[in-house]
Amino acid sequence: MCLSENKAKTRGRSINLAISERGLAALRNLDPDLEQQVLDRIIPMYGRMIHSPSGMQESQAYSVFGQHINSVSRTELNCFLLDKARELPNVSLRFNHSFISADFDARLVRLID
Repeated sequence: MCLSENKAKTRGRSINLAISERGLAALRNLDPDLEQQVLDRIIPMYGRMIHSPSGMQESQAYSVFGQHINSVSRTELNCFLLDKARELPNVSLRFNHSFISADFDARLVRLID
């Protein structure tokens, strides 16, 4: 339920993110289904295009072994993760607040307006 006005603000401005194995592992540790739902949204990128000042273009593979990086829409990923967080009964989202401190043992975060 990401707000449509937020999506509209970022349309055409935001580049995709490359989500690494470390990022996928973090999702996997939270919930393997969460990782899979993000993987369903990725575009595998096997290389990049190099543009020289003279106008020449050269394709450069990321790996000689056919490996790729995972590209995902920044807006779509943010909205997806925020929607998933909203579904959790013990999570409260606050925007436009400043972080003061966290007590990990007590599982508390202090914020100010």
